[in-house]
Amino acid sequence: MSEELIKKISKHLSESTIGDIKNKKNEKNKKNKTEHDFVGLTTEEALALANEYFIEARIVSEDGIPNWITMDIREGRVNLFISKGFVERVEIE
Repeated sequence: MSEELIKKISKHLSESTIGDIKNKKNEKNKKNKTEHDFVGLTTEEALALANEYFIEARIVSEDGIPNWITMDIREGRVNLFISKGFVERVEIE
């Protein structure tokens, strides 16, 4: 690897700070998601959407069968109710 390439990489890495990452995360969180953004999506799509926007999500029920969940309340967490592979209902804590 050339010395010039190493300098470019080092400069890029030094410019990418944890603060920059947090700012990007906060920008995504400003785009609030509602129940309507999840209803009708497949399970995979809903979990990917939540992950993209740094939203904690969990599947609480699949085809009427409840999953084991913790009873703690986490503000903003998305509880997904799945029916036949699609999000049927959503509750946001």
